[in-house]
Amino acid sequence: MPVTIRTDPEGNETGALFDLVEMEGREILEIGCGDGRLTWRYADRAAHVMAIDPFEDAIERAKERLRATDLPIDFRHVAFEDFAAASDADVQRTYLRDELEPLWVEHSGGTVYLIYPPGWAVPGP
Repeated sequence: MPVTIRTDPEGNETGALFDLVEMEGREILEIGCGDGRLTWRYADRAAHVMAIDPFEDAIERAKERLRATDLPIDFRHVAFEDFAAASDADVQRTYLRDELEPLWVEHSGGTVYLIYPPGWAVPGP
């Protein structure tokens, strides 16, 4: 019997993301994008998405899928630490007393949110 994998069929994860972050017409930096599992859900709202991940195979899968779209996404194989070191971003970590722990990155007047699911290890400063 074939197995079907459905990711967030009710749209709860996507809905929570849209409630938390205004993406319409914005420049987005997604850190730890993997194969773009979440990127595909919001990219059509953004002006441009820079999606980075340290795992080359995941980025290659994302780029392969991207070829069939006209979405404004630039997938890059780079670790966040290397990306931040090469930019002028001011990196700050802010922890909320909630189930989501965002990483805020202030850059050129914008804010980037990286949401860690509950239970994930978040690196310290």
